[in-house]
Amino acid sequence: MARTKQTARKATSGKAPRKHIAQLIRAPRRGKRGGGGGRGGGGKHKSFLVKQDTHGVTNILLENVIRDVVTSAHHAGRDSVTAADVAAALKRQGRSLYGLSG
Repeated sequence: MARTKQTARKATSGKAPRKHIAQLIRAPRRGKRGGGGGRGGGGKHKSFLVKQDTHGVTNILLENVIRDVVTSAHHAGRDSVTAADVAAALKRQGRSLYGLSG
């Protein structure tokens, strides 16, 4: 015998069943051009070499920024890194963040 919404709410102390909540919240995944697969409007897949190259460049950039941030925090005599340290490190490298370049 299948449980109705009413009996399911009684069993879960007044809460709606999770499956029902998910159906209410979740919108259909459809892109502009019907790409499907949760990738939006027919997005292109990146080749492995492009993805690997992008990952390498991003890693190098992140390492340099983190090195500068830790150095500036250490120079200030602090163990904690602040947002000002990150903004100063990015500004020093010529990549200032919008709203944080004083």
